[in-house]
Amino acid sequence: MTEFGDVDKDVALLDAWSPIHDVAKIAAPLFVYSGQNDPRVPRSESDSIVVALRTRGVPVEYMVAANEGHTVDRRETKIELLTRTARFLEDATR
Repeated sequence: MTEFGDVDKDVALLDAWSPIHDVAKIAAPLFVYSGQNDPRVPRSESDSIVVALRTRGVPVEYMVAANEGHTVDRRETKIELLTRTARFLEDATR
């Protein structure tokens, strides 16, 4: 999988691309997935997005996978992610 930017060398670039800067523009329900052991997007960053949106009353479904990193590798995580995504989309489009 191709990644954008180097975590250590491109800090300013990755910060500029962070969705936290546009969180005030998000109005639709959002599904946020985070791998607990993600070296590229720390859990704290996902937590920040979720808290900011919930503070504004935007519906957020938040899934944190305990044994995952930046990708979804484990079968059980894929099943849970797909199940929760389907439920989220069903609820969000009613």
